[in-house]
Amino acid sequence: MLTSWGFTEVLKVIVRRPRPFDALANAPGLLPAPETVIAHPSSFSFPSGDASLAMGAAVAFAYVSPKYRVPILLLGVSAALARVVVGVHYPFDVLGGITVGIVAGFLAPRTVALFRRRLRWRAFVIPHTHWDREWYERFEGYRARLVPMVSRLLDLLERDADFRSFTFDGQTIAIQDYLEKRPADVPRVEALVRRDRLLIGPWHVLADLLLVSGESIVRNLQEGLRSAGELGRAARVAYVADPFGHPAQLPQILRAFGYDTYVFARGMGDEGESVGSEFWWVSPSGDRVRAAHLVDHYSNALPLVGPPDEDPAALRRRVKAKTARLLDRLTPYANGDAILLMVGDDHVEAYARLPEAVREMRQVFRNVDARIASLEEFAAAMPPLQHEVSGEIASGRYRPILRGVNSTRVWIKQENVACERLLLEWCEPLDALTGGTGRDELRDLWRMLLQNHPHDSICGCSIDAVHDVDMAPRFAYVREHGEALASRLLERLAGRGTAAMVWNPLPWARDAVVPLDGVPTRVRAGGLGLSPAVAAESDSGVKAAGDAAIENGVLLDVGGGSLEMARFRNRRAVQSWTLPLGSLRVTDRFLGSDPPKSSEINALQEHVTQTLRSSGAAGLRDDESLVGTGGTIRNLAKMHRATVVYPIPRLHGYTLARKGIRDLVAKIVSRPLSRRSTLPGLSSDRADTICGGALVVQAAFEALGASELVVSGQGLREGVAYEEFAHTMPTTAAVRRASLAAIASRFTSWDGERARRRVVVRRHQPVASPGHEVGAAVADRENSIGYAQQSAARVALCAQGHERHSRQAVFQTQRQAVVVQVPARHPQAPGDGQRELVGCAAASGRDLERPI
Repeated sequence: MLTSWGFTEVLKVIVRRPRPFDALANAPGLLPAPETVIAHPSSFSFPSGDASLAMGAAVAFAYVSPKYRVPILLLGVSAALARVVVGVHYPFDVLGGITVGIVAGFLAPRTVALFRRRLRWRAFVIPHTHWDREWYERFEGYRARLVPMVSRLLDLLERDADFRSFTFDGQTIAIQDYLEKRPADVPRVEALVRRDRLLIGPWHVLADLLLVSGESIVRNLQEGLRSAGELGRAARVAYVADPFGHPAQLPQILRAFGYDTYVFARGMGDEGESVGSEFWWVSPSGDRVRAAHLVDHYSNALPLVGPPDEDPAALRRRVKAKTARLLDRLTPYANGDAILLMVGDDHVEAYARLPEAVREMRQVFRNVDARIASLEEFAAAMPPLQHEVSGEIASGRYRPILRGVNSTRVWIKQENVACERLLLEWCEPLDALTGGTGRDELRDLWRMLLQNHPHDSICGCSIDAVHDVDMAPRFAYVREHGEALASRLLERLAGRGTAAMVWNPLPWARDAVVPLDGVPTRVRAGGLGLSPAVAAESDSGVKAAGDAAIENGVLLDVGGGSLEMARFRNRRAVQSWTLPLGSLRVTDRFLGSDPPKSSEINALQEHVTQTLRSSGAAGLRDDESLVGTGGTIRNLAKMHRATVVYPIPRLHGYTLARKGIRDLVAKIVSRPLSRRSTLPGLSSDRADTICGGALVVQAAFEALGASELVVSGQGLREGVAYEEFAHTMPTTAAVRRASLAAIASRFTSWDGERARRRVVVRRHQPVASPGHEVGAAVADRENSIGYAQQSAARVALCAQGHERHSRQAVFQTQRQAVVVQVPARHPQAPGDGQRELVGCAAASGRDLERPI
């Protein structure tokens, strides 16, 4: 920057252009020259040295800090133009200085790079290959290239001691694919792995880490460590070459497996410019690993590879030129003196002359200690880290992240989820309950499913034949054999017989809701084990979600002038009353104070009670419910809803219990109008009449002997529409389906056919409480539609307003028991019938919508 300033000062002496105030002072005219803002300096005007210095610094900083590029450049331009404003330069002077500054700004980083090349560096040269198992060719097409490639690699490692090691892509399945064709080479592979010459694992496959479940990531590491261990050992650095993003919890998983270093490409955003290539990656749990970002991708040192028959002099010239570029690209991001040179790419073989190229690198750049090494050696040389990155790494500052694959070939994602749930939520728990005898079958199923998890496979971005010919049969294999395994394990649990049984995985007795003969039924389950599925005595409001089509009851509507009541049987009105108990009427007659006095409240409620008794409307029958509609009752429901966790935005079906009404009315009547109008949920135009209306509702509630009031979101207008346009009254099931469809549509998509394969039930204490959730899966029955429809809305209910990721957010912390029914019918033995197992499994929220 000082050089650019000095250059402009030399140009000033050559050009010798006067300052603006000098030109004005010598100009002819009757008026004197105006005063300038700054005292007359003695130098000349063109070009502006200050503009050169300001713009050069701005361009240099913007080059190395793209995140702040715009404000820095604006600052530089402003500083330069200020020289015109204060009257010491012409505009053209400033433009000349800006031009000099821009040139100097671009040259400054290159000058620094030349200096940085002279520093001492330790270059860890990592020969490797990135082996996509299937992509633009099918698996067998790639294996036809894999077998000769690995065969030549083994020969090279055994022949050349200077070729110290080779990293086989951080996975084990490629080596296993080779050994399936060349089993005689198992001893050779084992010997090289044990001598740290061939690095494999720790992953089984290089999966896309965002499209598979967290449990699949765990199984991937488990299988990779197991299969690598069978060949000697797994690499102690978790290396992933090319995933399209990294989940936030990955450091937690890696630490659980004893790994503390993670080397990766893709995913970093602008934060990479400030934290460099080495940093702490911290998960939400607080676990952290040392992360090394391959800024220039996993092929950054591929230019070191040349033709096999290259002349030594040509090799030296090429290595010299390419090494300089490598240092310029990688060293600005290094937080220490160690850099990673990744010599490899997709499906490439080992470069046999790499030791020679590394020796030439040391000869040309004597300050660079270059050597063929492994990622483990680089991890041991990593410097103390100062910077942290938290959360998911899924940005595209250096390489495109390609998250458009999330919606590519959706059937692949759906099949994968179905297979994961089958193994995780059925086969594995049942195997644990039966003593672990199916572990070998489970490993085989997991190995088959993991073959569909590499990023080019599950992302759906390979050729059609890969997905339709290779992947589809793997999914089918897992489904067929997994369901067969689950059935055998269920048979072992259930035994034989004709009675329906309940399996309780918890060590204490409890009530659960299970489908018996297609009807959700509350049963009593003994502690840990099988119990007969016998209906429990009903002592609380356990209902099937959606059984809200009320057949018999009394309808209540508090208007301004009157109280409208109607008794209905089988959903048809049989008796009605119009009573002079409207909210405006009773307010004017009884409530003269603000807030109302106790004597006024007692008089009003006594009047309501006497009026109801004299009209013959008092008293609910055992099979009747109290239903409320109209503005007063809906306002009360809104006010009560504001005090509890209830994320459904509509009031239809909301329940007000006796205590809730009493507490709410007490709060309303205790406040003057000025404070009453600020109550959450209360419409401002009802603040002056809500006291009277609330007291009428409470008195009617007590006089009728109700235990709860169910709010209806429909009123007179909907009734008139039904009466005018409906030829027949809708069935109870139709009412239930319509009501639940309206709720479900507010939260998620609704698939009627899918609903026929599932059912969800819940406990109504209260409606939206996640602590009372239970789920039940039942065979394809007509009456399961309503329950399944409720499941879509109930997922959002459980989230308490957090619609995204709601199942995990609730059930990873609350560990609710989930009840599932699995028909396990077996051939009858002589004298035996059939027994059906109704299984209860403690599980996560994913169990709540289990496909049959």
